[in-house]
Amino acid sequence: MKRQILWIGIASICIHLNLRAQDEHFTLYQWAPLMVNPAKTGAFYGTYRVGAIFRDQAPAFSHVYRTPLFYVDINPTRGLRHWDWVSVGLNVYQDIAGTLGFEKTATWGSLAYHFALNGKAPNPRRQKPGVKPTQYLTLGIQLGNTRFSFAKLDFEDRVFEDEFNSGALSPDRLKLQNLRQNQSALAIGLMYTFQPSNTLALRTGLSAYHLRRIQSLLQSGNRIFLPRYTAFAEADYALTPIIGLHPSLKWDLRGPSSEFNIQLMSSILFNRQKDIALLPGIGLRAGNALEFLFGLQYGPLRAALSFDLTISDLADIDNRAGAFEIALQYSGIIQKKPRPKPTLLCPRL
Repeated sequence: MKRQILWIGIASICIHLNLRAQDEHFTLYQWAPLMVNPAKTGAFYGTYRVGAIFRDQAPAFSHVYRTPLFYVDINPTRGLRHWDWVSVGLNVYQDIAGTLGFEKTATWGSLAYHFALNGKAPNPRRQKPGVKPTQYLTLGIQLGNTRFSFAKLDFEDRVFEDEFNSGALSPDRLKLQNLRQNQSALAIGLMYTFQPSNTLALRTGLSAYHLRRIQSLLQSGNRIFLPRYTAFAEADYALTPIIGLHPSLKWDLRGPSSEFNIQLMSSILFNRQKDIALLPGIGLRAGNALEFLFGLQYGPLRAALSFDLTISDLADIDNRAGAFEIALQYSGIIQKKPRPKPTLLCPRL
């Protein structure tokens, strides 16, 4: 009985007259950097980075909440100054939610500029190596398109909210069947990076998503998305040459609702030559779920799994299986071929 009531509630929320699309959120959010902050574009060691993540939320409900995501970002060129650089990226994802199969497909392009706040460029005339910066300020922006539709158009066994009171068919039935809406998206972000020593690196930032107003096609709704504001902080600390600690926290604010997530991941190095390490961790989504994380690093390739253990009132309905995630990430370096100056050899006479 509880499950039937929940199904009705979910369907009613999904097709409420003031329709609101829930933003995607990942337990392995560090494996989806462009969803956290556009300024994270290109914030890695290497030339390019490719990643993918898949989230299956509330699997007890016939897997009706699924989110696959793919991203790539590259560092193609240096900036205006010696230690600055420019990054570009692409973020593509599809979010499927609810029994009606509400689909949101997004393609976002991102651009970031990394400003060095200190450091000195090398002097080639005097052959001085220069001083590498320890502080960076990054500004990022995302632009793209978001498409909304419904995958499951069989509404005969669904009850709309206004039909509970009137007993007549809702005028939104036909509108939902024909819903094919495309909207442009805009997000900005700022990130500060500080590396005070070889064993410690700190990053923090703020971002704002859905800054463009997205109109709803339903009869009384005037906005699908509310702006989402995200703040994050994370650190990498080498406790020993073998063990590293990687704490992080993320806070999202969207309209009247907010979400706070704190995690502690670690790295245990097993093979230094092949760069093989285990990445176990644990986290908490406040008031919602305990997060169990496990990853493996093999050179430039990283893989991770996560499981959300529900601790809220939904635990009796979803059997405490909040969500499963799997993620892959690969970072590569493209070596530039040296271009030595030609030397003319003069034979002896």
